[in-house]
Amino acid sequence: RQSLRTSVLEATHPGPGQGLLLALLMGDQSQLSYQTLDLVRRASLAHSLALSGLHLGFVISLGWAAAWTLGRLWPKIFLLFPRPMISVALGLPLVLAYLWLGQGRDSLLRAALMFFFWVVLLLSGRSKALLDGIFFALLIFLLWDPLAVFSLGWQLSMVAVTGILLLWSVVGTGFSHRRSISKKILFFLGSFLLLSLIANTALLPLIMHNFGQISPHLYLNVLWLPVLGFCVLPLGLMGMVLSLCPGAGALGDSTLYLAARILDILSHLLAWLNSQGWLEVIVTPRPGWLECLGYWLLLGALVYRVKCKGMKSVAVAALGGVMLLGPWLSANVPWPHNTFQVRVLDVGQGQAVCLQGPKGGRTLIDGGGSWNPDFDLGRFALSPALTYRSWPQVETVVLSHPDFDHLRGLFFILKHYDVERFVYNGQWPTGQDGRTLRQIIKDRDIQVQVVGAGDRLQLGSRLWMEVLHPSEHIEKKKDNDMSLVLRICHQGQGLALLPGDLEAEGIAALLETGKDLRSDLMVVPHHGSRGSLSPALYERVDPELAIVSSGFLNIFRFPHRQVQKSLEQAGVPVYCTSRSGEVLVKWDLDSMEIRSLQTRLMD
Repeated sequence: RQSLRTSVLEATHPGPGQGLLLALLMGDQSQLSYQTLDLVRRASLAHSLALSGLHLGFVISLGWAAAWTLGRLWPKIFLLFPRPMISVALGLPLVLAYLWLGQGRDSLLRAALMFFFWVVLLLSGRSKALLDGIFFALLIFLLWDPLAVFSLGWQLSMVAVTGILLLWSVVGTGFSHRRSISKKILFFLGSFLLLSLIANTALLPLIMHNFGQISPHLYLNVLWLPVLGFCVLPLGLMGMVLSLCPGAGALGDSTLYLAARILDILSHLLAWLNSQGWLEVIVTPRPGWLECLGYWLLLGALVYRVKCKGMKSVAVAALGGVMLLGPWLSANVPWPHNTFQVRVLDVGQGQAVCLQGPKGGRTLIDGGGSWNPDFDLGRFALSPALTYRSWPQVETVVLSHPDFDHLRGLFFILKHYDVERFVYNGQWPTGQDGRTLRQIIKDRDIQVQVVGAGDRLQLGSRLWMEVLHPSEHIEKKKDNDMSLVLRICHQGQGLALLPGDLEAEGIAALLETGKDLRSDLMVVPHHGSRGSLSPALYERVDPELAIVSSGFLNIFRFPHRQVQKSLEQAGVPVYCTSRSGEVLVKWDLDSMEIRSLQTRLMD
């Protein structure tokens, strides 16, 4: 296997084509760049890179093609054995070889199990009982590894295959029995699109739940899948075989090179589409598992209604509707509860705080960010937390100061969410981060507002966020000490104090103002660094609890022991996102008391 991998690397040039070819032939994605993977995901083609039933189906089709060729050369063979039997006999060795080549990955094993059970059903005269094959494979796989049910790959495979088998029987019947050549070609191309639509219809809630976004570009499957399945994959497999044959190495290299060049062309096509803005994704709400089950019950009721015409489907559909809409309405309808909540989100070594008022309006203060500009923390960590049973909408985005660990996570939010205004302290980020932020705000036509000490941002009726720092009169300090300090108040009573990354100088300037800092909750300045240690600040704020936003095992060792000890001596409980995950605090604004406190990992 290593020799075959080496032959692919030596026969092709480094680039997208080489990486895609290795991924398709061996499931090896080590040569794929993040940019290429992201393009494939945006184009709704990511499923084509995970070795699964799709690839095994193409390999099996080679066995069918071999059986068809054999029948043309020796027609009498069909009098001895039926074509499906010959196709299976020729395809089975190919399936086993591809299973070995793909290193026996779980997704391939699942598909191979389904194929083997279908072969058993075929030999027993029950070739139409495809669902039985799925359930047999499911049983064997769960007996072997019961925890596989929690694997996302396992869930995607089972839901997609089951959805295709059930829904194709409803919508795919009109695609069969086409006689003319033109109709056969249309059927061939249309079936790829229809299969993609059916699979994605079944997978929709699972994709939304796990990724919080969908790609609407399924039409690209009409070009991508036939080229991969009937051109690239056969060429790649043929090139590998030839590279092992004495005297045929040069021909094998040429074949592998051709396969990689085709993939290079497809990759350049995706890059061009993306440059034109035609590969945008749609950020969606993330449903819970109850809503997912309700959606699938509705789909099942639809299939049952069409095929069986029974009234039982109405009851099933009603149950599915309640399961689908109930949790959503509970989370989004503004019930008559006068509550306010602060969510200190788990964004690793950074900070992001989301405020939500009684009527559901949200304000996001900072968005975290990664050292690696290629890792979009806003997309992979912040957005999934914000869209759980919620629309991708934030009324106001606030940047406390331009450090990357507060800024970069906001790019995705500003680009893909409904945002009314962007608020900052007057210090615009420098370099590429600043250019990216400026371009996004220009493209989305977002209102920009500079605030400082004395300004007030309204959050709701008798609920506001006052800016305590920096004052325009103070001497310019380093970025951390120019952080916006925000105090959320209801009827003048402090609910939460958010001091950004203030350190010693900034804290001293804040204390000198003599302003009222008392608040129920304090987010500890600068992730709990030693430089932000200030017993005087803790005394002035007098919080009921403190929250530190820091990363697990971060290299700075935040929060510092001295900070934790000082807060504990002041009788203030300390919660760290590095240990607790997201921390959610709710207030009952009628009684002006903290109603609940929750710590949770991402849903």
